[in-house]
Amino acid sequence: MFEVIRTDHDKNKSHSPSRHHAHLNQHNSPYSNHIQLVKTISSASILPPRTPEHLKYSYKTIFKVYFNFTFCMCISPFRFCKVVTPWDKGVTYRMKKATPQMLICILVHILIIYNYLMSIRNVKLKMLASNPIVYFELFQTVTNSLYRVAFCYMLWTKQDQVVKVMHFSGDLAAPSEKIYPFTIFLCVMYTGMSLACGILGDEYASHAADNSTETTIKTSRWTPYSFLHASSAKAKYFLFLADSALPTPINITGHNISTGNITVNSVSQMEVGDVLFGVLGMTMSIYRNLFHFQSNLFLLLVTLSLAFHVKALHVLIAPRPNSGSGLLPLNELSINFPVDMILSKYRTLKDLAAMLNSTFGGLMLLYVLTSISTIATYLNTVIVEPDLFTKIRIVWGTNTFVIILVTGSNLCNHISELKTWLGEGSNCKQLSLSQLVILLNELNDHPVGISGMGLFTIHYKSVTGLVSTLVTYFIIMLQFQVAVRGDD
Repeated sequence: MFEVIRTDHDKNKSHSPSRHHAHLNQHNSPYSNHIQLVKTISSASILPPRTPEHLKYSYKTIFKVYFNFTFCMCISPFRFCKVVTPWDKGVTYRMKKATPQMLICILVHILIIYNYLMSIRNVKLKMLASNPIVYFELFQTVTNSLYRVAFCYMLWTKQDQVVKVMHFSGDLAAPSEKIYPFTIFLCVMYTGMSLACGILGDEYASHAADNSTETTIKTSRWTPYSFLHASSAKAKYFLFLADSALPTPINITGHNISTGNITVNSVSQMEVGDVLFGVLGMTMSIYRNLFHFQSNLFLLLVTLSLAFHVKALHVLIAPRPNSGSGLLPLNELSINFPVDMILSKYRTLKDLAAMLNSTFGGLMLLYVLTSISTIATYLNTVIVEPDLFTKIRIVWGTNTFVIILVTGSNLCNHISELKTWLGEGSNCKQLSLSQLVILLNELNDHPVGISGMGLFTIHYKSVTGLVSTLVTYFIIMLQFQVAVRGDD
């Protein structure tokens, strides 16, 4: 993770070292990697390589790639472009905006916010008294809508903070060749899945059947035109032009029928207004899924960004020997670690965590509430839901939530190992008693971690509480569902 930067002067010096260091610095020496690591942490600063081929391997590319992806999809109103600077000034990016794209982005955000807020209308509020499940669905819908609105709010109001976080995180560690392709892979994977769910799977289950009426719509004979017809019905419903989001079944002649299949075979069988509403409904469906997946991906990248830097510090304080190499751990070599340097890196990580939490803490709080309510309310649909894409969306969101919880908990554990490292005699002797006590007490409060507006920090103890809450929530939900089915 950390990389040693050697200048020409260092290379010339390496040709005439002492006899002891010459033995350790041999290419085939088993401790050559250890010695390079010690040189790294003992240097005044650790700077990334300044060669052009390494520019894209900076940790800044995590945010750069994400916002460039979302900029192309008119989700983010800004992107980042590289600024040409002298080689010793590091990698710099600046925010760039385009007026036409911003106008489209404004329209998209207004449409999506309206779509999410109006989704509360889908909840059958009239059944609150007779069906307790509606309370759970209402809570999930409200938290989900607030979370997506908060994501839009962050994109417009916290642009300067995002730039500061991006540059601050990029200067903490040397580049890694895996960062750029890994971020590209995540963005492509989440974008592809969101487009698939938005284009192919969003309407089929929601418009497949209405069990409360005599109308049954079979999905097996649906065509792209019938999909357009269903999207038109949904758009009319959200614009208060219809009383139901379910499409009216029509036969091949275009006349309404009370029962049967939706068999629209051409756009000519639909009125011009229905076609326009259908395009609007499909756009709403696609962007709704894009916002769903991309907002979750953003918080995943924020968590991974902090975890990568914490792992770099963890390698220094708790190194592991290569398997099968027979090497001793680095702390068993007769080398004194610079405690001030390690603590300086710890304080820098603490500043990064504070910056991340102050900027995205509210978003993380709403995300956790939304994930718990969604998983508890709709996890059983993975078994009973007939639509494949609805199942994928629920499972995908659950996996993302689990990865964020596990990653956030692991980085807290890595930071907590500073207490063990400070407990070694050679390290604690370099600090006064008051400094040591203050530092140990501070580490107990998880100062480096992903937090939700200070209400919680993601670590294994808090995750245990979240899991118990989720399981309780899920069991209560199942009991109510069984009771309602029994009454029916």
